[in-house]
Amino acid sequence: MFNCRENVVKNVFIAIFALCFSTVSLSSDSQSYFATVTGNLLFETDGDVISLQKAENGKLKVVATSSVDEKGRFAFIVPIDEPGFYRIDYSGKWQNQLVRLYFNKRTKLAIDLYEDGYKLSGDNVALNEKVQEWNVFYNKLIPYTRPGVRVTYKDYFPFLKEEAIPTLHSFVKSLSTSDGYFNRLMKLSAETDLEWASYKFVNLPRSTHPTSEQYPSQYEDWVAEDKFKNIDYLKIDNAVDLMMQYFNREALKSGLPKLGERLSGPLQSVGADELKESYLQERLKSFLNRKPSEDAYFQMVDPIRKYMISDASQDLLLSLDKSYLAKVGSPWFNFNFESFGGENVTLPSLKGKIVYIDLWATWCGPCKAQIPYLQELEEEFHGRDIAFVSISSDKDREEWLEFVEEEELTGIQLIADEESWSKMAKLYDISGIPRFMILDKGGNIVDLDAPRPSDAELKLKLEGLLSQ
Repeated sequence: MFNCRENVVKNVFIAIFALCFSTVSLSSDSQSYFATVTGNLLFETDGDVISLQKAENGKLKVVATSSVDEKGRFAFIVPIDEPGFYRIDYSGKWQNQLVRLYFNKRTKLAIDLYEDGYKLSGDNVALNEKVQEWNVFYNKLIPYTRPGVRVTYKDYFPFLKEEAIPTLHSFVKSLSTSDGYFNRLMKLSAETDLEWASYKFVNLPRSTHPTSEQYPSQYEDWVAEDKFKNIDYLKIDNAVDLMMQYFNREALKSGLPKLGERLSGPLQSVGADELKESYLQERLKSFLNRKPSEDAYFQMVDPIRKYMISDASQDLLLSLDKSYLAKVGSPWFNFNFESFGGENVTLPSLKGKIVYIDLWATWCGPCKAQIPYLQELEEEFHGRDIAFVSISSDKDREEWLEFVEEEELTGIQLIADEESWSKMAKLYDISGIPRFMILDKGGNIVDLDAPRPSDAELKLKLEGLLSQ
């Protein structure tokens, strides 16, 4: 049943018990807290690894994984900076039950996982028993949120009105623990679950769909201009997915607005910048399968770049930008670099000339080996419509200035700031230097991996471009 090595989990258990013992002696003002979970998986699954996911910025993030030994045992230990929701995932996308847990600085849980439920024990278990109460009801929502399930609004709407909404109201009223923060988050989480499931249901393809008059009034009650202003949404594990479903539904109602409107339009309804970023990450992923025109893409994306500050967001934007900017015919990086003479040089200032770019550095031996060949080319093409532009990645500006002066380098000598060089390197996959590129007279890409000055092919290529 479980094929992984048993001693892997034994070591995890030993580490947990050792840490639990060590934390007993922590002073009251210590900032080192850990939540521990030991468990038993008491039925067969497709794999032998189980993951722990954390609610972060409105969606789930995997924070730990554990092997499952031959006896079904697993364990997690995670640092706790602040209380929040977690999920145990043992089956991937189509898990048939929700195992949401609430961790605070006193959480030490043991859990027995069954195919249709779970049993909790350990310290400070009362709050998680309350979470479990809602999880049990949530499991009734799961069939309505999956594609291909043969249910229609005639099944869901009566369930929503007669069971789901009364259950939610009753559950919220029962949230009277001594932990006010937990009560607040649990209330929002339960409300988000039901709203998310309801929008997910109507957004999925069905064999039959209701008319606007057939929708329960609850759908209208959920609509609000300041829908996602509550900062607590950052702590809810499916808040971003609710935003996607909610805004998709509103877009359908308003007649399928353009992609740009669907991207930035909803932001006025979103409060925290972190939540805006998480929403935009999910929405932008849809561009990977669509291809707006270059102008339309940048009109849509440029206004929201100020929210995309995390590494994940930057990587996503880069992957999208590259599909437009790192191909023949696209405009090259619009630089603004300091020249050897002290003035700034931009790409538009070179318009009307073929541009041969040399990416180099004073510490690079192969780069310096190409300099005599480059100077020879510069002399040969002197007076013609071609600019030889050398862009240095040197961090020491004075060393670069000294080298250019001593070697009497010609052409246009520029030095890139570290941030701009990093952007160029990512955009054009620059993993090493020297690297040479050719742009046309409009500043558009002709060749991102052009021949070196020492290659006789380069002269023929430049002559051909000049004759066009």
